[in-house]
Amino acid sequence: MALHPVGILKPKPSGDQRGTILAHGGPYKDSPEEFARFIRELLAMQKTNRHINGHFVPLFKMCGLKEGFEFDLYLKVEEIDVWYADLIQLLGFQEFVKSGWGSE
Repeated sequence: MALHPVGILKPKPSGDQRGTILAHGGPYKDSPEEFARFIRELLAMQKTNRHINGHFVPLFKMCGLKEGFEFDLYLKVEEIDVWYADLIQLLGFQEFVKSGWGSE
């Protein structure tokens, strides 16, 4: 996999742990306006067929549908509150998820 400047996260000099995104025209600051600028740059890169780091490519482009993969379920991440509990039960993962993330 080739590395590309888009998507490299580095801590801000002020010690802020959120980081900034470095890219063509970056770094991008932590604001809605800068996020919009970042998205515009990604769209421009896509239109000119420039390489885009896989972290910023829509997931549906990497799921194998184009190659003929078929799935039993299509679950939208933005609707996780609707399907999560049912999926956990279907898979029998109740024991694995009952403690949340990491030790408490």
